[in-house]
Amino acid sequence: MNTCTVLLENDNSHFSHAKSAHGLSLYLEIDDLKILFDTGPNSDFIYNANLLKKNLNTIDSVVLSHSHYDHCCGYPEFINKYRCRELICSDRFFYDKYGVSDGVYYYKGVNFDERLLNCFVIHTSYVEKTLKLSKHIFVHSNIENTEDFEPLPDSYFIKESDGYHRDKFLDESVLVIDNKDGLTLIVGCSHPGIVSIVKAVSKIHNKKVKTIIGGLHLSKAKKERIEKTITALENEGVEKVYLGHCTGDKMVKLITKMNCKIEAFQISTGAVIDL
Repeated sequence: MNTCTVLLENDNSHFSHAKSAHGLSLYLEIDDLKILFDTGPNSDFIYNANLLKKNLNTIDSVVLSHSHYDHCCGYPEFINKYRCRELICSDRFFYDKYGVSDGVYYYKGVNFDERLLNCFVIHTSYVEKTLKLSKHIFVHSNIENTEDFEPLPDSYFIKESDGYHRDKFLDESVLVIDNKDGLTLIVGCSHPGIVSIVKAVSKIHNKKVKTIIGGLHLSKAKKERIEKTITALENEGVEKVYLGHCTGDKMVKLITKMNCKIEAFQISTGAVIDL
């Protein structure tokens, strides 16, 4: 059976003995492959994997959705302890990521660079558009924001030689499982906009996204935007959403209140989802 085990999430209500932190890490078992999707902000996901009896030495590949600290800063500890040497990320992964608060820029990016990858002899696949991992598994990157009601976050920046520029999140990578009856979409934060991502992925595969797992970056969104998101996802054929991390709890409540056809679940550390 193909499954997704939540190794780390903001909340640990599902498994109180596990550690929780603001971040995300998922352990995917799909066909004959084991994939680690994101590594959280620290090594807490490793502690939880041991509690959940998930052997990280069996990981075939690591996929890092983007280079914000809460999704990738556990990676150095992982490669220091475990043997997996296959990394998949966007070709824009190592751009310098910053946030801004009260006019002050602060670093919120990755805690390693390509020198560490070279030191550990990591085979890195940089995804420009699409990378096929197996007959049924794909990683997509460079997805553009296309929906008017999904404005890009205005407090995230990339630092370049000529200054700070608004982050368009073209580096964000998503993982897609192509099932017979539809697509399963695994996302880290969905900064380009979840509806924009769903439409792009559906177009690439000429198939509907039926299930979404991960963070949708709607915790600070207004009710109107969340309602438009729910309606758009329903119109696109989405049937189930397993939401956590940066999604916030308003979306699950609104899906129930709107009485739409989407089944919504709140994920937490230790949860296991059938894929």
